[in-house]
Amino acid sequence: GLSYADTAMRICVEKRLLQKVPSVNYHYALLYRNKGDFDQAHQYLDKFTSSHFIVQDTAAIIRGLQVRTSIYFEEENFAETIANAQSLYELSRKQDNSNGQIDGLSFMALVLSEQNKVSDAIEQYHKAIDVCQNTGDSTRLAAMYNNLAGAYLKANDYDKAIEYYELTKAMDLRENYTWGIFNSYHNIGNVYIWKEDFSEAQRNLEVAYEMQQKIGSVQELVMTAYKLGYVLAKNGRSEQGIKLLEESLQLARENGYRFYEEQALKYLSEVFSDRELPTKALSYYREYKAISDSIWKDQLAAKTEELQLQYATTEHKAQIARLDADNQLKDLKLIQASRTRLALISGIILLAVIATLIWRNNLLRKKTNIELRKKNKIIADNLQEKEILLREIHHRVKNNLQIISSLLSLQSRNVDDSAVKNAMKAGQDRVRSMALIHQNLYQEGDLIGVDAANYIKSLTASLWHSYNIEEDRISLNTEIDPLRLDVDVMIPMGLILNELISNALKYAFADGRQGMVYVGLHAQKNELKLIVRDDGVGISRFPVTNQKKSMGMKLINAFTQKLHGKIEIRNSEGTEVILNIPNKAA
Repeated sequence: GLSYADTAMRICVEKRLLQKVPSVNYHYALLYRNKGDFDQAHQYLDKFTSSHFIVQDTAAIIRGLQVRTSIYFEEENFAETIANAQSLYELSRKQDNSNGQIDGLSFMALVLSEQNKVSDAIEQYHKAIDVCQNTGDSTRLAAMYNNLAGAYLKANDYDKAIEYYELTKAMDLRENYTWGIFNSYHNIGNVYIWKEDFSEAQRNLEVAYEMQQKIGSVQELVMTAYKLGYVLAKNGRSEQGIKLLEESLQLARENGYRFYEEQALKYLSEVFSDRELPTKALSYYREYKAISDSIWKDQLAAKTEELQLQYATTEHKAQIARLDADNQLKDLKLIQASRTRLALISGIILLAVIATLIWRNNLLRKKTNIELRKKNKIIADNLQEKEILLREIHHRVKNNLQIISSLLSLQSRNVDDSAVKNAMKAGQDRVRSMALIHQNLYQEGDLIGVDAANYIKSLTASLWHSYNIEEDRISLNTEIDPLRLDVDVMIPMGLILNELISNALKYAFADGRQGMVYVGLHAQKNELKLIVRDDGVGISRFPVTNQKKSMGMKLINAFTQKLHGKIEIRNSEGTEVILNIPNKAA
């Protein structure tokens, strides 16, 4: 622990063992990483890698990169994770260091999988497997097989997932690795549940359940029990399956395993629905929805609190820096740059978290609707309750977004740095553009699709108000086809539209000149065409479009890629931006 590291450092100082200090700093970095104190971990790792005893030691540099990459991954800083993982892989390949190569490829695959680039993740895992096989590293090979199987499962390639889980199991059986054998049987059974091959699922899960009863880990026992209970019920052994599901539910509640409790309730609802017992099915479904919404709200609250803490910490550091501004002007500039970066990163993280949570909630709602329609009419009649709950969720998400927008507005009033203030105002507009989508969702009857015309009307009105634009100076002309678009299309398209209109209002009509902004959205076969045009000063005098590294253009390019679209910018009597994306109506 830290006490041993403190003792080691004291001995190094007292006995002037300077060449041993980097090793102690390295272990400090490991200890703080494992504790979750990533700032301290980075600081000690910086001391380790900057030591003159280390700069010529390639093996030590590789060890430092391995730890640095793992810290960035734990921080969910995926851009830095990828950059360090690539450096780790390239340096390790040159030095013929197989362990470093495998780590570099593995971290790249993990990030790609988190970013839903599963095919790219699979490619990296295969490269890591080749390294393991070429060097005879059987321990790492089993782990890579297991990770590759998980990637294939995420890609819905169930046969490939089973193939690599079976390879993992075979290696663990040869090594007599009990935990690995249990995990393989459990994972294979889980894949067969996805395939709806409940006989094979039961065969594998029964072995896993029997093994875990001997191992004695309550968490893994609950995880296996509720799946086995579900499979038994699906195979016609309803009483035994229900009993095991109820036992796993009780254990999950006693030990605070909320995710397992959620899944057990979901399976119990489905099993009782299959048995045509709608009262019990509905009762368990209501419990399932209650805990599912509670988990979702807790996740959102935790992420919001984390972002607020990050922002408060940044503000505190900025205040300290300003007090010392006269003597530390150079340091102040560095801190202000850090503030800007942290604020922008926080905004991006917030947008990503909210988009992910909305996607998860919509996916769950669609899947639940399909399942309930297959059940008897009694359960189907209760869908209205679910719609009310979803409307409330959209309402609360909209309210939370408005709160965040208000917080950004209040904070910007206390900021003197114009760059930071502009960034915060842009963030406020982006958050407001998403809030309008959720407002439309809960106010209208359709909880999935967004009326494009109403949304664009609300968004443009909000931006005209935000920038204090008088309609007799800059007029708005819109041509919007009667479209109802999926929320997964509307959110990124709304953010793109927010950036384009904001840029036009800020830069196209300099010196108070009059003009017109045109917004068009048309459906053409299987494609949507979004047009934003102004008759302002033109792209040659348009500062933001010339700055490809600006936050606005990065967002536009990122969301264009997310929509699998193509963007074209023209300069003819003003600026015209055309975005073509695949049509995905609600």
